[in-house]
Amino acid sequence: MSAEHRLRVDQSAEYAELVSILTGPGPGGAVILGGAGMGKTSLVQAALARTDVPVPALRLHCTPTLATMPYGALSPYLSTLARIEEPVQVLREINVLLEGLRDGESTPIVIVEDAHFLDPESSFVLSLLVENAAVKVVAIGSGRIDGNSTLFSLTESGLLTTLVVQPFDAAGVRFLAQELTSGVLTEGAVETIQAMTGGNPSFVKAFVQSCLDQGVLVRHSEPTGATDESGGTWLLARLAPEPDEGLIELVREMHASLTAGQQHILELMALGGRQPRALVAACGGTDYRHLVESGILTTDREGMIELRAEIHAMVLRHVIAPGHRAELYHEWAGHRQELGLDPTPLQVLWGVEVGAEVAQEEVATAVASANNELDYSLAWKLCAMAGISMNSEKGGLLEARALLGLGRYYSARAILVGLAEKTDDPVVLQRALNMLFTVAVYLGFGQHDLDTIEGLWKVRARQSSNRRGFGQAAAEHQCINELLQLWRNLQDSDPDQSAVGETERLLADPELPTEGRTIALLILSDLHSVNGRTETALGLARQAMTQLDLDPRLAANYQLSVLSRIGWNLVFSGRYAEAEEFLASHRGSTVRLMIHRHGPLSLIRGMSQLLRGQTNLARHALSEAIADFHVSDRARLLPLARTLRDFADQRAMAMLPAKPAGRSRQGIRGERVPADSDTAEPVPHNLLFRAVSLGATTGPTPLERYPLVEREFLAGTSNRLLGEDGASKKLGTRLFELSKGMEGQRAHFLARLVDPGTTTDAVALEGLAQDAAEAGEYQVAAESMARAANLYSEEGDARRCGAVLRGLIELVRGHELIPDAYVSRALALAELTSREEEIVELARSGNNNAEIARALTVSQRTVEGHLYRVFSKLGITDRSELNGLRLHAGISRGQNA
Repeated sequence: MSAEHRLRVDQSAEYAELVSILTGPGPGGAVILGGAGMGKTSLVQAALARTDVPVPALRLHCTPTLATMPYGALSPYLSTLARIEEPVQVLREINVLLEGLRDGESTPIVIVEDAHFLDPESSFVLSLLVENAAVKVVAIGSGRIDGNSTLFSLTESGLLTTLVVQPFDAAGVRFLAQELTSGVLTEGAVETIQAMTGGNPSFVKAFVQSCLDQGVLVRHSEPTGATDESGGTWLLARLAPEPDEGLIELVREMHASLTAGQQHILELMALGGRQPRALVAACGGTDYRHLVESGILTTDREGMIELRAEIHAMVLRHVIAPGHRAELYHEWAGHRQELGLDPTPLQVLWGVEVGAEVAQEEVATAVASANNELDYSLAWKLCAMAGISMNSEKGGLLEARALLGLGRYYSARAILVGLAEKTDDPVVLQRALNMLFTVAVYLGFGQHDLDTIEGLWKVRARQSSNRRGFGQAAAEHQCINELLQLWRNLQDSDPDQSAVGETERLLADPELPTEGRTIALLILSDLHSVNGRTETALGLARQAMTQLDLDPRLAANYQLSVLSRIGWNLVFSGRYAEAEEFLASHRGSTVRLMIHRHGPLSLIRGMSQLLRGQTNLARHALSEAIADFHVSDRARLLPLARTLRDFADQRAMAMLPAKPAGRSRQGIRGERVPADSDTAEPVPHNLLFRAVSLGATTGPTPLERYPLVEREFLAGTSNRLLGEDGASKKLGTRLFELSKGMEGQRAHFLARLVDPGTTTDAVALEGLAQDAAEAGEYQVAAESMARAANLYSEEGDARRCGAVLRGLIELVRGHELIPDAYVSRALALAELTSREEEIVELARSGNNNAEIARALTVSQRTVEGHLYRVFSKLGITDRSELNGLRLHAGISRGQNA
């Protein structure tokens, strides 16, 4: 155990309690419970390493074999007894032995390893020794203590304390992982490691080391808001490392510590994955219960059981010999059929791997299910082993979808073009063309690609023998083609009202299929959102979410796009609490879902924090999103995340790099086609993100067709507040005109903020600040308070100015705001001089004015004058209020540092 890891053990509550037991007076001891690799032995070793803890007098090593023998655990110390007829003989023999080993006046310590294998007779003797204050027992085991456990007799007296070693939480995983990498890990990497290892310290250490050895943990070159100069920031390039020597050795060591029955269950669980309790019991009786109680297996409310650590299952599957794997499958499959259960994708793969008879339709169903669950690696393995793309067109579509999920766009394109050029089924063709559209978007979409997609349809409709089928599908195809053309046009031109009408017309068309309806709802949501109709846009995005519930395939393909729109509109509507609830409820219930969603959800959180002035928090969240998008960016959000992160870094939008002239790209068939010359690289493929990128490049002037983004640029610029010229006032007037006609709570507060009737009313501004702060609009509240303070200062009302500034200071500190230039200027009114700070500190210490004057060698009148100015700046009336008051000194400078 490393020094750093021991330090963390030494800081745990379990360690403190164990040390107290071992060093305290009187009898007692502890039963240390936890799964294999959880750090039970490390905990005990750390406690025994203390100089005030005696060296153990006896160590008992329990095994499954000794568990069947009376006094098996104590047998190495009973060699002088030819025959044991009653416990008192054993008790007398152990007492004699302990007396000879006693070190001074301290109570001897007995360590019992693998105590879950402790035989009942030895357990009874140990309990008598504890009751007689002859020993302190530390029993290290796994499972649960109940009336059927041999450990029960050790604890029923109440003299032994039960300590359960828990899996690492996220902080523990980060601590150990960063000890190995000597750098900072992204939150997404920590969450993935915790999910893959179940928080088991041994698995965490082996997992991270294997990731480093195999290049799965890599340094991220872009800043994340939390850097470590010694090692940089680390992220995971894929879900997990391949099983290597370190992981295999750990799993084999854990496996060897189990009984044969428990090993059998664990192998079935590793090969078959998540399974119902009834099937597990049918395969191995009650042996699974100990694995659940010790934390190796977990069970949910539905009675489904699985390995806690997915990496444990992956490695165990790897080490099981092929012949034994086949034997286990045939045993397991018989029980599954008796219970009438359908196989999962992993179980179908198990059958294919061992050469069992598996119908092609069953394989296709398993591939579709794996794709829907985002387990594209499993889907691809099934496709490759069963050869489904060679056997049916449906199989080709499924394989192409798996390849898309793996980011192998060119391979997917080859399969889809081949299907599109030969199929006589219009349904298959339309699905292939829809997927080709997705491929084109990822590889760089242009009008040429849309023309190619339409050309493939026309050729097949003309050449196919299935003229009737193509005729019946023509209306649906035409509707989808019009929708895709609309989507394409919106990438090249600013939106107008005609685009809204055209999208609504397509939505009303009964020929539009579910996938097309989802795309249309997203387009319409964007069109409303950029015009500030965020509540309407939110409703449309939620309608799109209901469309996904109708088709799991669509959910996997469009979920991130829909979630991003819902989050975007919640934030820009000012529904911050609801946005946080939304983020928490959509983290994902599986590790793949968590990884899939972490980047977009971090982006939404960063946007929310940025709008509210929490710039440092926003920078960290946006940088987390950028790191995730470098690994996987299925919703193509990286350009937006970078733009917003730059804004958080600099408080002004940075220029995006221009696209080199004369660039070309590959078309759908692989041919070289000219790139669009009037767009930036990379291009966000939706209106919302393109509008932000445009503002980053040019500022608010050309954003008339993107009123929402223009509003936010105006709300975020200090020029609107600091200048006294007509141009500055025009900015405020424009913000008022924009906000008062828009939907959402944020628009309402922004309109109040710049309402000409409010800007000169300090009392009204204070009321606005209170309302805004309660609604989570911290930046609006800060600006309102700064304005009110300035008005009071201009009126000569120093005390009311100080009271407002004191509230502003608490707002800035309490919500980690970074004051802009205007708010910083107002805060400067409350900054104390160095002399004032000295006098305040002396007054806080209980000195009266005369004592302060003597200490500083100034007159008492000078002290009174300083205190008067301090009271005015801080808005207080009595020196007793100085106690506990947080002074402003350096807040604006310190938080920006």
